[in-house]
Amino acid sequence: MLHLEIVQERLEREFNIDLITTAPGVRYKITLLNGTVAEVDNPSKFPDPAAIDKIEEPIIDASVITREEYLGEILKPAGREARQSEKVRVHRRRPRDAGL
Repeated sequence: MLHLEIVQERLEREFNIDLITTAPGVRYKITLLNGTVAEVDNPSKFPDPAAIDKIEEPIIDASVITREEYLGEILKPAGREARQSEKVRVHRRRPRDAGL
């Protein structure tokens, strides 16, 4: 949150604007060892870790349409994410006149 506060302060000071920011709301689906399933949107409401069987978090299924020349820069952060979680897939589609 500190980084957010710094960015907000700079935007307000440098551009003379009133900026309203909110914390993101992420809902986690938690399955307890006894089979009970709960949705939690605040870390302070998480159950005892010893009672948790699994935690599921939302993921994003996104499509990025870009020119070939920008693909390398776009894939850099996607590659880091893929190495960390194996949740990033890249599909390439070329125009029909691309000389397949």
